[in-house]
Amino acid sequence: MITETTENSGLKTTLARIVPESMVKISAYRGDEAPYRMYRLAKLVGALIIKFEDYDPFKNILGLHDHKGQLTVIWNSEKHIAYSGYTRKVIGALWCDDKIGHEPGGDVEHITVQEAGSFYRKLHNSGGTDFQ
Repeated sequence: MITETTENSGLKTTLARIVPESMVKISAYRGDEAPYRMYRLAKLVGALIIKFEDYDPFKNILGLHDHKGQLTVIWNSEKHIAYSGYTRKVIGALWCDDKIGHEPGGDVEHITVQEAGSFYRKLHNSGGTDFQ
């Protein structure tokens, strides 16, 4: 069950219980100032777990990042991105479901862990938060 918390420290504790870092890392642009972004990532993780009840969708996904409504999915390798068409399609559909992710039309970008290094340097310089 996902519960919404208004206090940042309470939200971090709630998110840590819902989305253990060992499962998938989540982060958001200014996550401390805009906790709703972290909350919608937690809802996305929960929805993916329910959708893929017999399969671990996070086996090849290292992280999810919300930057002002754009979701970035960080994969282990280019090969995993290429062979995960259905998973990518489901992630996109859930992210655009306003009850789970962002409002319809929210972009989803898929990058590899190698590309993520420069992504996180850019993110850090623009005031984003580190992985929770």
